[in-house]
Amino acid sequence: MAVLTRTALAAKINNVITSNNNKNVTGAILNDLLQDIKDSLFNLSTDNIIAQNMTTTQRNAIVSPAGGTIIYNTTTNTFDGYTIGIGWTSLLINA
Repeated sequence: MAVLTRTALAAKINNVITSNNNKNVTGAILNDLLQDIKDSLFNLSTDNIIAQNMTTTQRNAIVSPAGGTIIYNTTTNTFDGYTIGIGWTSLLINA
């Protein structure tokens, strides 16, 4: 996997969500996206990343979220991503 800039990573997140018609993203597509996020944002051997934790109500109160925003939703216990023109989508991993 390649290390992506924040802009390129946000664009890829938006593209994955948009190309899946705002449905839950699962399987190989999500695994590829999560690998790019991991490779681009932090090194697991030395760093940690903690997504902003918030409830669905708090998430919905964000004014004009940027495309590619990711939060951890404590109401649903899932990661949610924001796509401009679509809105918030749950990023689920089927185990």
